[in-house]
Amino acid sequence: MQQPFNTVSMTKKILFAAGDVGGARALIPVIRTASQRGHDALVLRHGYLARESDAQWQWAVPTNFENTALDSLLDITIPDVVIFASSVKDSAALSLARRAQMRGIKVLHVLDSWTAYLSRMQTDGKSALSPDIYAVMDTLAAEAAEAEGISRGSIRITGQPSLSDNMQSFLTASETKPRQGGPKQILFVSEPIGDDQGSSDESPFYRGYTEPEVVQLLCRALQPLAEHVYLSLLPHPREDEAKLADIWQKNRGALQGAVLPKSITATPLRPYDGIIGMASILLYEAWLIGRPTLSLQPGLQLQSLRQIGVRAGVLLVDSVEGAEAKIQDWIEMLEIDSPIVIRAEAKAHAKATQNVLSLALELANTDTCD
Repeated sequence: MQQPFNTVSMTKKILFAAGDVGGARALIPVIRTASQRGHDALVLRHGYLARESDAQWQWAVPTNFENTALDSLLDITIPDVVIFASSVKDSAALSLARRAQMRGIKVLHVLDSWTAYLSRMQTDGKSALSPDIYAVMDTLAAEAAEAEGISRGSIRITGQPSLSDNMQSFLTASETKPRQGGPKQILFVSEPIGDDQGSSDESPFYRGYTEPEVVQLLCRALQPLAEHVYLSLLPHPREDEAKLADIWQKNRGALQGAVLPKSITATPLRPYDGIIGMASILLYEAWLIGRPTLSLQPGLQLQSLRQIGVRAGVLLVDSVEGAEAKIQDWIEMLEIDSPIVIRAEAKAHAKATQNVLSLALELANTDTCD
């Protein structure tokens, strides 16, 4: 992890933009910290930033996302720097960043996941944007981004800001009391895979599986352990909660469990004895705080989604063949309320918010980014 980043004390006007929930959550800690430190933080009223906002935020409201409207918005706000998070579908933040850069305004991109490094810079149908800084979570992301064609000189390793507060809390928390027996508590982290990336090879972004197939496989594998497991299913903020509940009811068999209420706020992971999901950032967070983690991606076709499985302590199941036995063995090995073992990487992510903000301030105070 690159440390430290210089801090520039002069206050600046910073314009923030994002679309999807992942990108919004990556920016929110930076927005709050910038405001607390006296900077003029403006937020594009769009996407999940508009849903997860603080009451005191200053909004930048475009009439639309056409070039002329974005130019007018930039004329009114006159930001010193734009910080944006990209999306695999929503191009609003990218369009704003592109117009800002064309007008000589520095642009910093915050990557919230380990996928689609270059294509995120093209979701508006134009040639890839080259932000002044392309901030990534770790060395794996830096290497993958460069391999896809992101300029090496723009890549900075900052950590992931959405993890900052939780990692700080875990690093300072005292040991909790052991849970008193009962079934093993398992959390399944769902994602709207079919809606986002397609449900067949006809989609170029098809993962090789969909969430109904994964839930079906998981429920089938857990049937022999039904008396010893309680399965909680967490819908993604963009997921159809009723659809997930229907899939669960059709496949649960003898399993105990329930679909949790959909929430756009952070979900506590510590109470669970094991975390299962596909490729959500929550799996990585679970790994950081020492929770046993299983990535269930049967038929996986996208190489970038294998990154979670390269980490010691994470089990990646990427084939239907033998999957049930692997899941059952993993469940059997789980300890109820296993000890907290915070990974060394957690310390780096705890500083991510400050890292991103410091880089943005440096950009705002220089003509070039070295």
